[in-house]
Amino acid sequence: LLKLAYLRDSGRLCEPAGLHSRHPRIRSILDIGCGGGEFLSALAGEGRSLLGVEPDPQARQAASARGIAVVEGTAEALPADVRDARFDLILL
Repeated sequence: LLKLAYLRDSGRLCEPAGLHSRHPRIRSILDIGCGGGEFLSALAGEGRSLLGVEPDPQARQAASARGIAVVEGTAEALPADVRDARFDLILL
């Protein structure tokens, strides 16, 4: 079903511009497996809180260099403060 949905909208809904236009009021975003923070940094905006979770130390460093708050972890092993938090949007 996910593949069909992607083919239907040509991936537009999974791009930062598509997310911005469909959900302009999103304020808190969590990206699990954020890599170097490229996608998250594209979602930055006034009043938005961005947080990345990433196991790779070099990728965490790259995300931090982009101004992204990033913590060590994975989807299977989320840090407790992330696990207990609420977000408007969670990306994997």
